[in-house]
Amino acid sequence: MQLFSRIRSATLAFLLIAAGFLLLRYSPEAAHGAVLSLKLCGTVLLPALFPFFVLSSLLISVGAEALFSGLLGKPFRILFRLPEICAAPVFLGMLGGYPVGARACAALYQKGRITYGEATHLLCFCNNCGPAFLISAVGGGLLKQSGVGVILFAIHIFSAFLIGFLSRSHQTDGKKVLFMDESNAVPIVPALIFAVSEAIPAFLNVCAYVILFGILTALLQQIPVLKDGLFSTILLGNLEMTCGISRACGTVSDMRILYPMLSFFAGWGGLSVQMQSATLLEAVGLPCRSYLLAKLAQGAIAAGITFILFSLRLSL
Repeated sequence: MQLFSRIRSATLAFLLIAAGFLLLRYSPEAAHGAVLSLKLCGTVLLPALFPFFVLSSLLISVGAEALFSGLLGKPFRILFRLPEICAAPVFLGMLGGYPVGARACAALYQKGRITYGEATHLLCFCNNCGPAFLISAVGGGLLKQSGVGVILFAIHIFSAFLIGFLSRSHQTDGKKVLFMDESNAVPIVPALIFAVSEAIPAFLNVCAYVILFGILTALLQQIPVLKDGLFSTILLGNLEMTCGISRACGTVSDMRILYPMLSFFAGWGGLSVQMQSATLLEAVGLPCRSYLLAKLAQGAIAAGITFILFSLRLSL
């Protein structure tokens, strides 16, 4: 055990020294990566994520998630064995994309609306890519085929729901859920003020990881062995989903490899997205290990379904 600890420490030290060397050697490229990431935060993430961060907190503070309970409550109880209010984080996660679902789940747990076990189960399938990214950005923008984006999004959501169904026994406690009634609901104006003030640090945390991984990606692309090739694409996609998907669409021509790869990247989300989500979860005391395993499983299932579906489609 002591030898393993020393090897791990030495490896970490080596990686940090190598990162420092790359940062000094390729400082213009690192600065360019940071600028591109800041631009991404301002032009894409700010309008796409910040409103949903505010909305998720506001819905829960005023008790408006009861609307989702009425519409989707019974299917949730039957399929996932979860309270009706858990429909809200799933819907918000599907609509807003990463990491809105994790944010909404953490807010429900923090408010005492769901138990620890229910939150852990919900996390397995509520945090997903949004349709704006998979259908518009990937399908319509990168692939020039919106229909393929729709199929990828449908597979993505089906895989998430399958994980949620298979993990129904994951709950670890039987504590009673504390539902918020009308008398405990916060008035709209104080709730809005609180939602905005709470969303700002959460959004800044997300941007910090985007900038960090933007710099890391820019540095890795300066290493000759990582400039081109399938291995480089897979590595970048596992680090930062958007970069990996963009690289894959530009370099991989075989659809039976490309589409499953895109499905895996979207289902897993990449290390950058998962660190963003982990920051939100750890702030309220929710575990990350089972969530990360569920996301890896979702990516693998989505990739498998995509491979089978498009292989059959190409063979017809």
